[in-house]
Amino acid sequence: MDDQEKSNNRLARQHRATQNRLARKRYQPRYIEQSINPFWEEYFRKLNDIDDVLEQHLGMPLLCAEARFGAQLIYDYVDGPIWRLSKGSHGKAETKTAIQALVDAETVLNEEQRLLGGQQIAPQHQHFRRNIAGYLRNIPEPGNLIFDIDLFGMERTDLLKMISSFRVLLEQQAGQEMRGNSLAFRAALALRAVLEHYSKKPVTCGKYKAEDRTVVSGVYCRCLEEVFEIIGIEADVYSKASWARGRSEQHLLLIQYRQALRANSAYCADQPYLFSEVGWVENMTPEQKQINSVAMDDKRLEYLLCNTKCSMEPDSMTMKTKI
Repeated sequence: MDDQEKSNNRLARQHRATQNRLARKRYQPRYIEQSINPFWEEYFRKLNDIDDVLEQHLGMPLLCAEARFGAQLIYDYVDGPIWRLSKGSHGKAETKTAIQALVDAETVLNEEQRLLGGQQIAPQHQHFRRNIAGYLRNIPEPGNLIFDIDLFGMERTDLLKMISSFRVLLEQQAGQEMRGNSLAFRAALALRAVLEHYSKKPVTCGKYKAEDRTVVSGVYCRCLEEVFEIIGIEADVYSKASWARGRSEQHLLLIQYRQALRANSAYCADQPYLFSEVGWVENMTPEQKQINSVAMDDKRLEYLLCNTKCSMEPDSMTMKTKI
């Protein structure tokens, strides 16, 4: 994809965002800002852009619990992991660095337990906690943001559990690493699961020659191309799409992504619409349905007005839907 096409795609996304998201921003926050850290601002902006691309290619809105859920599977700040990578880096070295830093932090905590014992934080503990803080700062961003906590006031058991859990997660991921750009492979596989979940159609891969370059075709490849551009992945779209499409139905990551999507579509009492096997279904009383039917002609605003109304009156949700 050349620079002109990238520019056109960006302009198209901005136009879609202006046309399709104005109502959503008006009635509910686009996301809850968790931190003033620039990483989080950039991360949530990218999730919003991925959501725009998914809605465009799926031809349907992603509302309520579905909003940004597929985008987070594609671009997850923990599962991946999405280290801030330099060009040509695939994250393997960063993962090893993070694991070693966590092992060192666990060693310090165990030494603190051996020498000082107990859970109560006292002045004698400060030396150990400063060492731990130093090790955790060595974890590449955004992994180090997980430990943006009060290390000097946190009980040892809780801190050790937090560090150990993250280390185990990274070790599992390191054991599942694909050769090459694992972030690109994971994004392609997650996108396959998302498109199959919402469209109920198997993904296909295509490409053709146009003058002096190769152009990908089909919803899956074109969507993946835009996703890669948003995230900042430099990888061959067709090869990654073909790899993901060729994975067995029993592939561990594919199963995990599908289970997450199904669980997210489960019944929730405070949602006026649910995504089911047959698409969007109503989850409201006849009174709310009548209010909704006269709200506006615009379907997006119709969903959102109902969502706003029903979120304020959760007891009105009585109709459980089959998914």
